Amino acid sequence: MYQKRRSPPGSAPATLVPHSADGGSLQPTVDAIFYDGEKLVETRSHSIQEIFSQHGTSRFVWL
Repeated sequence: MYQKRRSPPGSAPATLVPHSADGGSLQPTVDAIFYDGEKLVETRSHSIQEIFSQHGTSRFVWL
């Protein structure tokens, strides 16, 4: 059955809170695509800093 998910009390209106099936919250992931004229690299991580430390900023990037 459908359950309405509610934001924690005191949170701003329209705050989105991800939930897992067991009721806990999920850690967000970031997908990035780095590309240039020669190659394309797809990456998934839990932090933007980790993605840029691995691949640098010399190419174009989509997050």
